Amino acid sequence: MSRPPPQMHYTLNGRDTNLTAKDMEELEKNHPSLIVQYMGSMIGTFPSLFETFGDAPVTTPAHIQLQNEYNINQKDEPFESPTEELRRFDSDSNNFTTNDAFIATRSCVRAYKYCTLDKKDIAIKQARESIDLSPNCEAYNLLALCEATNYDEALAFYRQGQTMISKVSKSLKRILKQKEPYDHHHVRGYFRNLIGEANALRKLKRYKEALEVYKKLDQMDKYHYQSGYVHFRLNVPETMMYLDQNQQALEYMQKRSENFNNFAYAIHWMFNKGLIEIITGKVKTETFPHGAYINTVLSTYPLVALYLGDRLALPNVHIPICTRQTRTEFKSTATVQALYARDCYDLWHKHPRALNYLQKLINTLAVACILGEKTNSNSWLLKNLYLPDRSVETLKNYTMDKHGVFQEACFRMGSSILCEAVLLDDKQVLNHLVKECKWKLSLPQDGLNPIQIAAFYNKKVSLETLIDLGADLLSVGRAGVNALQAACNQGNAELLDFALDKKPGVVTNNQRVIDGMYTNLFSSYVITCNANEYKKGVVCQRCQVDTIKHDKNIDFCEVLVVMNKHGLKPSTQLFASLKTEYAHRNSRKKMLALLETFMNSKAPEQVVPVQVSDDEEKCHTCSKVESESEPLRRCTQCMRTKYCSRECQVEDWPQHKKTCGQ
Repeated sequence: MSRPPPQMHYTLNGRDTNLTAKDMEELEKNHPSLIVQYMGSMIGTFPSLFETFGDAPVTTPAHIQLQNEYNINQKDEPFESPTEELRRFDSDSNNFTTNDAFIATRSCVRAYKYCTLDKKDIAIKQARESIDLSPNCEAYNLLALCEATNYDEALAFYRQGQTMISKVSKSLKRILKQKEPYDHHHVRGYFRNLIGEANALRKLKRYKEALEVYKKLDQMDKYHYQSGYVHFRLNVPETMMYLDQNQQALEYMQKRSENFNNFAYAIHWMFNKGLIEIITGKVKTETFPHGAYINTVLSTYPLVALYLGDRLALPNVHIPICTRQTRTEFKSTATVQALYARDCYDLWHKHPRALNYLQKLINTLAVACILGEKTNSNSWLLKNLYLPDRSVETLKNYTMDKHGVFQEACFRMGSSILCEAVLLDDKQVLNHLVKECKWKLSLPQDGLNPIQIAAFYNKKVSLETLIDLGADLLSVGRAGVNALQAACNQGNAELLDFALDKKPGVVTNNQRVIDGMYTNLFSSYVITCNANEYKKGVVCQRCQVDTIKHDKNIDFCEVLVVMNKHGLKPSTQLFASLKTEYAHRNSRKKMLALLETFMNSKAPEQVVPVQVSDDEEKCHTCSKVESESEPLRRCTQCMRTKYCSRECQVEDWPQHKKTCGQ
């Protein structure tokens, strides 16, 4: 059994109900005596069958997606449950002027299910037969959908249908006074005639006439029905904007602000509000306006931007006679995105400033998508339907485009788009962006600067490249940490060692930075992952919220060894504070013990590879024999005793320290 459209307003015996579509089907099946109906189906007029999105062939993945949606939607009948219509008509039949008028109108309602390319002849035949029986409004809606070959013909049908209302309804004046035309079947056809007229006028670019009809409809109907993606209120703001009534359009949308979350309105209203931001100068197009409404909308619905910016041509695909989409906020099918682009293409191109901004934002989204291949920071539609090829050459096409890129746009952790490139750990990409495109290594808006991102996510190639390009290891972003402190915080010992070797003396005599490294190390939330401090299954904050997980083999004690190797010790005040604050934390006890060892002036500060004579080729602790691939290491304090690993050195220290300095 087919399902009613989503977002229906159900009533049972005239009262609102929260029953689901499945519940309603069961009621109709098992309790036929109950008056079960769903309100709001087919609110507006559907697109005529001659209408397509555009003239481009169906070639790209995005176009194929539209074709698939069209094929799927054509399997769904506009009226999913004929039972509702029959029952509702029967209860309303006395309001028709004659019984023939009732039968003729009901016949046309049934015929809507034939409004498809392969069945339109049936719909036309039933419309003509119903007119022969009794002229009615609904028949001309059918003819406008199925028989018209252009908008002028459709407009003529809709207007002719309106003249039939006196032959259909006994009580039109009373119903219009109540402002409830859609609650009465004998008036619905007339209401759809008017909607069809307004839409046809709008598509003919006769905006002033269209707006007059829309205003008439607005006065006739006090309800805001939520079903039907061609509801007449959907197109009122854009019609005003075509007439340069931008402020009136904004006020109209604000007055009905609930429709920004209404799936029948959302895309049209969101994009038009964003366009008004640009037109009125609220959005400064020279730099990336953080928090601007239009940025969020375009990031959420990227296909709209591609169609409006001529990056994709609208395909030669028929507009589905009905769409099925989820109610989830900020989600939409490709069909509805294409529909907005078709309706408002000229509106955007009417404003060069808005179009230039749009083109630059398209480049920004595309670059972020290419760079963020392994992240979730960009739209699925953009990645899979438009940019299946995310090569370096594709990246260059967008970064070198004449419209440019908003390099200061924010993505992961509030950081710039360059930080997305850091995550790829690709030297060629970074050199292209910084050397060829002249991108800045840090921006005022950054949460974490690129070099801090490299240290945080353990990207060694990116870190080395950024240092070579002039990045500052000690620069501090809005997050309040530098790259060395970020590496300590995440337990990235090998990368920290590499950075300190790459820039020797970078923190020499800078006790404030050194103390900051120790503070970030001991306060790290990542330690809990490997320390079994809490009950089994508890993971750190990064594992909970970040799509890029930390290395499972990270070792915070090894970070202490690296810092000790480079002679970086905490101040005595900080050391005392760390012991006081973390002595009770099981996850830090081993670290504190090791740090206390290093703070001792006689402590072995590191073990280093040495050549060992034949009679001294075994580890002093475990007697492991040295090999070429695993050389023994010498205690740097006494330079005599050898170990195979730091663990063996630490294990032997209680005994070795008695003779180490002698």
